[in-house]
Amino acid sequence: MNSHELSEAEARRILAHLGSPAQDAGRYGAHRYDVGWIFSWAVVDVELPMGEAPWIVTDAGVAKRVPIGWDSLAFLRKSAEDESS
Repeated sequence: MNSHELSEAEARRILAHLGSPAQDAGRYGAHRYDVGWIFSWAVVDVELPMGEAPWIVTDAGVAKRVPIGWDSLAFLRKSAEDESS
């Protein structure tokens, strides 16, 4: 298990490297949890565009788009658990 808590800036840099739209702090809010970050749509007056989804970044630096049907926090924790196995 990685003991380093990734900062929001570090997590957004990882997202930018992948070309993720969640790198944009103006459109995606960041929420810190025990094993990493969830980035979700944050524009109040605009609906989530078709095809957009939340993203997670674990403290180990792994970024993934949350699959349809998954709870973002459950996916973050599962991804972090899979890394430590």
